Amino acid sequence: EHPTICTFTPEKGGKPAHLTIWPLVEGKITKKIVTKSFFKADSCQLQWNDLGNAVLCVATTDFDSSNKSYYGENTLYLLSFQGVNGSLGGNSVRVPLSKEGPIHDFTWSPTSRQFGVIYGYMPATITFFDLRGNVVHSLAEQPKNTMLFSPTGRYILIAGFGNLQGSVEILDRHDKFKCISKFDAANTSVCKWSPGGEFIMTATTSPRLRVDNGIKIWHVSGKLVFVKEFKELLKVYWRLPCKFKTSWETHIIRGWKAVS
Repeated sequence: EHPTICTFTPEKGGKPAHLTIWPLVEGKITKKIVTKSFFKADSCQLQWNDLGNAVLCVATTDFDSSNKSYYGENTLYLLSFQGVNGSLGGNSVRVPLSKEGPIHDFTWSPTSRQFGVIYGYMPATITFFDLRGNVVHSLAEQPKNTMLFSPTGRYILIAGFGNLQGSVEILDRHDKFKCISKFDAANTSVCKWSPGGEFIMTATTSPRLRVDNGIKIWHVSGKLVFVKEFKELLKVYWRLPCKFKTSWETHIIRGWKAVS
């Protein structure tokens, strides 16, 4: 709705790093909507919410001055604004993470009003925050490193993939983050919600893993509903809903006028 751009300038020569949101306006851009300066930042990962009025920034140093972590130090910042070109004000905060260690995953809810972070040495801490960086809910510490909101934002998948054992839990956001199902999806290299938010696809793909390649589809209740094995599976994706009229029983689009 409000076209903006976020820039990151790393720390250099004793000068702090900068995060800045700028309005995309015609002519020379001089006005800053919101800015944050800080030290301990060689690189930065940025992730906008869907509304485009808030951005999460994980600032990372290549080494940890306290010598506690091989991965360097992570800090999470939240920059947000309200109104056209920040006319109703901007906000920049350091998100309060209660535990030291790496940030394993961070993601926005599709509603753009909340985000979740998995962080800290294993077992990790899982916390959900609002747009001001206030804690909404925290879960018990557990070995998880992946978080995926369903397309509607109602369900949240948390899982331990990669070097963890593949345990998956589904939480219901509408019922105080209650866990509604659990299942194990070992050796998962791809995990995606269906466009309707009712099913979850987990897959083992090459070249990440050369053995046991295949697809599993799970219902949100935790029931395994489909399995297919492949000698070699390279990529897998859900078919997205088509917004246009197609010819009878084909994928060929007849007209470019969108249908509801």
